[in-house]
Amino acid sequence: MLFTRQLVLLLLLGVVSATNASSAPEKTYKLLIFSEECYETWFGPAHDVLDVPCLKSIVSRGLSVGIIVGSTALKVPQIVNYLRHGNTKGVSVTMMYMDVLSFTPGPIYNTLQGHPFMTYGEQLIVLGENMFIVLLMWFLTPRDKFSPGRALLSALAFAAISAGLFNAPAWAWPMMPIL
Repeated sequence: MLFTRQLVLLLLLGVVSATNASSAPEKTYKLLIFSEECYETWFGPAHDVLDVPCLKSIVSRGLSVGIIVGSTALKVPQIVNYLRHGNTKGVSVTMMYMDVLSFTPGPIYNTLQGHPFMTYGEQLIVLGENMFIVLLMWFLTPRDKFSPGRALLSALAFAAISAGLFNAPAWAWPMMPIL
């Protein structure tokens, strides 16, 4: 149980630091959801908590933070269960590989476009969790059933696909959902 708490705390700290580091350069936020203007509007001398533009901004940013924080807990119960039992019995290897591949293009595209972390953070976190589950599958599989060659080939294929996506021409990105 202590490991679970440490894992969740580590994920939350990563989200907070990435959120602060990747926020749009023209806006800075206080307490993760208040822009400078809205912070002054709400907590300054005016105390205008019904300012509509600020309410919209705070609700939007709050939902984004909530989604990202919620995504950190998406796969944690599975991970804890695998670690507790020492195996990943019943998990489809193919399904996990496809899950990793399906979450890969979104963060790469948003990174290349320079979008703020809040717009794609959930995808990146779930991708990391899926990759961790794949690693668990590799390390918790009994040695007589584990194929290091297949694991290495899978890792190299993922690296090649990721490199290809990072170097994909701009005209190819609109076709990604078709592929």
